[in-house]
Amino acid sequence: MNIFLTTLEKVLYGTFNDQQKLQNDFAYKCQFNEVFENKIKKLGVSHYLFHTMFHHFYCIDKMNFPPSSLPLKKRKNKKAKTSKSDYKGKFNIENEFDGSFLQVKYKFMIKTLNNKFISDDDKNQFMKIISKCQKTILAFNKFALLCKMKKANVGCETDMYLNPVLVDDPNVICLLHENTKYLFTTNDVKKIVHKSLSNCEEMYSEPLPIKNPYNNLPFTKSNLYSLYFFIKKSDYAMPTLFHNYFQSNFCISAFYFHNKTYLRNCSMNQLINCKYSKETQIEYIYNMIEDYNLNLSSKKEQILINDDFSKEILLKAFLPFLKYYLKSQYSFASYEKIESKMVVNAMLLNFKKKNPLFGRKHYINEFDSHVNRPVFKAYFHEDYSEFERPFVINENYPHSHKSKLNNYAPFVFNYIQEQKRKPVNNHIRWNITLDSDNEAIDTEEDTEDESQETESVS
Repeated sequence: MNIFLTTLEKVLYGTFNDQQKLQNDFAYKCQFNEVFENKIKKLGVSHYLFHTMFHHFYCIDKMNFPPSSLPLKKRKNKKAKTSKSDYKGKFNIENEFDGSFLQVKYKFMIKTLNNKFISDDDKNQFMKIISKCQKTILAFNKFALLCKMKKANVGCETDMYLNPVLVDDPNVICLLHENTKYLFTTNDVKKIVHKSLSNCEEMYSEPLPIKNPYNNLPFTKSNLYSLYFFIKKSDYAMPTLFHNYFQSNFCISAFYFHNKTYLRNCSMNQLINCKYSKETQIEYIYNMIEDYNLNLSSKKEQILINDDFSKEILLKAFLPFLKYYLKSQYSFASYEKIESKMVVNAMLLNFKKKNPLFGRKHYINEFDSHVNRPVFKAYFHEDYSEFERPFVINENYPHSHKSKLNNYAPFVFNYIQEQKRKPVNNHIRWNITLDSDNEAIDTEEDTEDESQETESVS
């Protein structure tokens, strides 16, 4: 605050800390107006506009007295006696200068520019003075940063993998943090940012402040802006989380509020790709199979896994299914939740048809040399078919930019058609729109079948 006001005073009158004195000394104020009479005339309206700002920060804000100097009881009576018309046209200093200094400055600028009683020439002069002050302050800040960078010690000379890095490398950024210089590569920055913003416990996202790994202290906002534009100028793709964080003005609460759905998807992907959460993944797989079996009308389509079956083989077989199951259970998007549930059931039914004995235990009568007689030995059906993707995207790549085609795989498409033919109360009906031509053909076939049935009954 003091830097801006001191610079503003220097730009307007060429004085130094005289405004603070004249705001509390009327005689000095009169003397000041006589000495700088010509400058005040040249400034015109701008002099009175900035005088209000000086008066607030050097007088009202410093003294912290209430809006009225009357006692509280008299103030209430005073408000009761005054009418609404008495308040019209008054300049409310409290609302105008409410908040931090940065907010006050821009509120003051916006109100001045929106004032219809100030001419365009006075507004242009007002903005020129503000611009000159800002330019001067930024120049001093840049000079101070250069001096700090020259005197600061280097906190690290290697990346996160202990590989030596150079300051002149285009993929390396040098940050000044806590009066120490730190070198970061582009990959290091992306990993640090992703780890902090995608932090979660189970499925609940809890973004954390982006911290310097060398001192475990949060980066300043200027550091975050430097990191963002460093990645943007590089040849690497900008991380979506970091870009959304930038659009939220690096406010964690606003970032979490506007990106809940995307953060939930990140937490699901993190659970699937994490190598240290195998027990949790296996637990979700058992829950997925159990939910699938409960929704079936016939036991022939159920997937039965023996309790002694290998957990590693089970994880390899059903880990690709887990992505869609987690979306069906924890996604915030309602349509994605319904569609993923349908896709999971179609995938598991297709898996059951191609691998009907997977996970089952069977016995074979084999000769045992230790006992010297045939013995029944237990084996498991461990063979399974390769994973089939439920969506067929970019199949017709040269023409995929021209028309929107059905993206479902054939087994998913057939599953939807079968579910539509079933009665409403016996199973879930999926009201998902497919190709209009296919739906028209199906409806025509259904109507023909119904007409034939009614004729045969009659």
